[in-house]
Amino acid sequence: MALFLVFAAGFLSAQNRDAKGVAIKKTAENMKAGAFIDVNTAAYPESGFSITQLVKDVLISGGSTCSAANVTNVAVSPNLAVTNQNRSWGYFNKATTNFPFAKGIVLTTGYARKAGNDLQGTLSDPLGTGGDADLAAALGVPNSQLNDATYIEFDFVPASTKVTFRYLFASKEYQTNFPCTISDGFALLLKK
Repeated sequence: MALFLVFAAGFLSAQNRDAKGVAIKKTAENMKAGAFIDVNTAAYPESGFSITQLVKDVLISGGSTCSAANVTNVAVSPNLAVTNQNRSWGYFNKATTNFPFAKGIVLTTGYARKAGNDLQGTLSDPLGTGGDADLAAALGVPNSQLNDATYIEFDFVPASTKVTFRYLFASKEYQTNFPCTISDGFALLLKK
């Protein structure tokens, strides 16, 4: 069984890269430590994990030693080094927040570090990766209409007859007429 996770922004005529998201205003409250989740921060060893380690040790096992799936052929796109501060994937920890997941993998259409404690303007960081053929086929749209896709793909053989996947999808707020031309998307594709 293959699991294919895709996060792609800007489909349906989203060639205009001038779309602006709402910047978070810095306040005394949101600048407190623990006001946001931690993403790719040195405080957690998992932030330095390769994508294969993240899939095996965080996504699949979830920290459980009760069962371990056989995971092979792990790939990520864009395939950026763990040391690249502008990679679009990585590890998150809820830190002291009441976020519903303790830890996990984050996929973004921009710089993953900005999904957490880094409050630097908007989240409009074009990756230049284009789309993803599997996502385009699932949506029934031309791949040329997809931009800035980030995906994880891997094969696995589950250790039990039940497989669950917990996820949270969030999208930035688009202003002016961009909600009519830009949309963010997420897909979980299971293939034999």
